[in-house]
Amino acid sequence: MIDLSIDKPELIKDLLQTVGNYVDPCYIIEKIPEGIEIPDLRDTLQIVLRDATDRQKLWKSAETISSQDGLGLIQKLYKKRSAGLYFDKVSSTFSRGRPRSGLLVGPLRGPTKNSEGRVATL
Repeated sequence: MIDLSIDKPELIKDLLQTVGNYVDPCYIIEKIPEGIEIPDLRDTLQIVLRDATDRQKLWKSAETISSQDGLGLIQKLYKKRSAGLYFDKVSSTFSRGRPRSGLLVGPLRGPTKNSEGRVATL
């Protein structure tokens, strides 16, 4: 399509505006024969260059966001991995982080008194 329309000055403008989004505009510009007059070429080139600049800014922003998001996920993974393991003696299982309340607590009993009336420790 590029090779067929590159010889027709009226189609080069449309070619740059439409195909410039999918193909490198420099490739099309290099194929234009010398000495050919193209109507509104200056305005078309300004639009193409502005689009290319916007596209580069978009890629740079996406790259920055992606790297920050990846860094946040790596930090989150590191925190999870560096947390201690809790070993439940009763069920012989491992769990990450802090134990859930009540895992190892048995029935609560108050202090007991021995036969002499003194408080015994358990």
